[in-house]
Amino acid sequence: MIPTSSPDPPDARAEVLAREQAARAEAEAARERLTNILESIRDGFVALDRGWRFTYVNRKAEELLGRPRAELVGRVVWEEFPQSVGSRFYQEYHRALAEQRPVDFEAPSLLVDRIFEVHAYPAGDGLSVYFRDITERRRAEEALRESEARLRQSEAALRESAVRYRGLFEQSRDAIYITARDGHFVDVNQAALDLFGYTREEILRLNARELYADPADRRRFQRAIEKKGAVLDFEVQLRRKDGGLIHCELSSSVERAADGSVVGYRGIIHDITRRKRMQEALRQSEEHFRSLIEHALDIITILDAEGTIRYESPSVQRVLGYRPDEMLGRDVFSFVHPEDVAATREAFARVLSGRYGGEALELRFRHKDESWRVIEATANNLLAHPAVRGVVINSSDITERKQAEEALRQREAQLRQAHKMEAVGRLAGGVAHDFNNLLTAIQGHAQLLIEDLAPDNPMAADLQEIKNAADRAASLTRQLLAFSRKQLLQPRPLDLNATVSELEKMLRRLIGEDIQMQVRLAPQLGRVRADLGQVEQVIVNLVVNARDAMPDGGRITIETANAELAREQAHRPEMQPGRYVMLAVTDTGHGMDRHTQSQIFEPFFTTKEHGRGSGLGLATVYGIVKQSGGYIWVYSEVDSGTTFKVYLPRIDEPAAVIERAPRAAAPGGSETILLAEDDEAVRRLARRILERRGYAVLEAASGPQALQVAEQHTGRIYLLITDVVMPEMSGRELARRLAARDPEIRVLYMSGYTDDAIVRHGVLEAGIAFLQKPFTPELLAQTTRQVLDAPAVPAGQ
Repeated sequence: MIPTSSPDPPDARAEVLAREQAARAEAEAARERLTNILESIRDGFVALDRGWRFTYVNRKAEELLGRPRAELVGRVVWEEFPQSVGSRFYQEYHRALAEQRPVDFEAPSLLVDRIFEVHAYPAGDGLSVYFRDITERRRAEEALRESEARLRQSEAALRESAVRYRGLFEQSRDAIYITARDGHFVDVNQAALDLFGYTREEILRLNARELYADPADRRRFQRAIEKKGAVLDFEVQLRRKDGGLIHCELSSSVERAADGSVVGYRGIIHDITRRKRMQEALRQSEEHFRSLIEHALDIITILDAEGTIRYESPSVQRVLGYRPDEMLGRDVFSFVHPEDVAATREAFARVLSGRYGGEALELRFRHKDESWRVIEATANNLLAHPAVRGVVINSSDITERKQAEEALRQREAQLRQAHKMEAVGRLAGGVAHDFNNLLTAIQGHAQLLIEDLAPDNPMAADLQEIKNAADRAASLTRQLLAFSRKQLLQPRPLDLNATVSELEKMLRRLIGEDIQMQVRLAPQLGRVRADLGQVEQVIVNLVVNARDAMPDGGRITIETANAELAREQAHRPEMQPGRYVMLAVTDTGHGMDRHTQSQIFEPFFTTKEHGRGSGLGLATVYGIVKQSGGYIWVYSEVDSGTTFKVYLPRIDEPAAVIERAPRAAAPGGSETILLAEDDEAVRRLARRILERRGYAVLEAASGPQALQVAEQHTGRIYLLITDVVMPEMSGRELARRLAARDPEIRVLYMSGYTDDAIVRHGVLEAGIAFLQKPFTPELLAQTTRQVLDAPAVPAGQ
């Protein structure tokens, strides 16, 4: 039941309005506090210097402005957005900077049909600007104002029409009612009719208790008014005629007769439905943003001016392992890596002084497990804001990103090194080819002269020195070819354990008595496919390099093992996962720093003193390993020794049987040989060698010339010795054309080119004889006799 009385309507209305205004102010303040805390990460924010250039643009600003920050930072705002010149933005920004005070304004966006709410204030030498899209809010407020305007118009019309019936009663915007003692309505104003949707005739037939949505509320209200005689601001839900519920505040009192008996009740009903909805919306909004903060990936921290932690978002436990309450009240700098404290304090000082431009700071922050995480942090100084009074820090864990960037940098450095080695290798291969022809002539003629001289001839010793120097040059050429991965190999299944065992005695003599050598060979070692001589060269070079790293003695360990490499275990980016056989050579020498390690496989790089090393030893090892399809990896620390590990692909074939028989002197012959060689010095040498062994030699400087010589020769040509690569016509094509005339003709190919050129000409095929330059007279004679004595193979195949 709603009691009735005769309150003073103006006083009651003023009091109700004051309460409503206070409630609205409190709701707005609560929303403002929450919004200001979240504004630093959710609102659009840009920083401008005095030249009106963007110095910082956050992600929300990118979205609202429709431009990526990379296109804006460093650019002048008026040039990037020329349509803003002379606009409200232009005027207010200049006024804020000129008067050195904050400005707040709303203005339509010049980019899209939206409305921005802008807060700009001077910061350092420039301007900091927060802005948000308030288009929907303003539309809702405009609709509300229009609705309120219509309501006021309606109330005005009502007051004018009810002048005859207590003007003040009808002028109230709140519903005013009078009931009899039993609760039936005696009178109501128009606001009550509008509020409940009844006509005057309909509501006067009702009892007030029929309007209560919950009978328990009616009984509670009745007990309160009977006890106190009046009730103020009693919240209750009432029901409209259409069944809809409205939230109301009742202010009611008892109306008594002269004898004190209750004759009725009077009161005011204030509709607070909209306020309730606003409060619920605010509560939901607070809950929503609180949920966003609690589930955000980033950490949100609030510090006081001393750097003491006043707030930590729950995400700190996921990122750094601490519960938020474990960090409250602690000095934030106590968590920062000692090497980063100075920079962090300097950045915090700039934030406090207003010189901070919004740039992100990278620092290492201690995790609860004592590890260090790399954090990227941005700050917003809200110490002066009464709702926050703190510095808001937004932090992201970028540890994995930094690790990935570092891994990428290392990979790029390794790839650049690999490309450099490949380029040098191509150069070395080209140089080696030119030397092959020269050395063939030098070695061959020196050997022929030595054979012609008596042993006691004084010139014999000089010629021997010339030949020895040429032999050393040839060895150097082979090293260049090995480094450049262009050397001709004879790969076969090998047992590395057997290879190391055969070399062990020689290696012990090589390293000297002051160095110990341990050999650890893995049982059931897999096989590899490689050239035996080249593998032996790899082992010898690595052991010699280890010996030279221990001038005062030490220990060398040679070991083998089967290895299964996964992708994450690969030591270099180009290493493929799979099955390998590992050969390791470890020394206890002086070791190498990182800079030396980065150059160790480069040709002609040496750490030895001048004259003690060519710098090709490890470069040769690198080339042989790469040409054999394997990988080599070095680990070393200064004063802690060095380990070289060679990984060769493992195969399942049995090891080949290798026979090392001494080479006998080659007999000569009387057959006619056609010699095609474009290098004159090599051609003259080969002719002399063959003619000394009794052969008849026809000479040609090119393929076409060789065909002409063969055409003019009336007898049989038993053997064609031809260079593989010649101008006008290749040796392969020459052989094919001669075979068309005489299918029984034998062919011996020779070349100073590297294997890739020879393969392109189809020479390195089964059953085809080949002689690599430089060659000795004896080797040419032996190979010639072997080809002539071998079963005939059609030359054109």
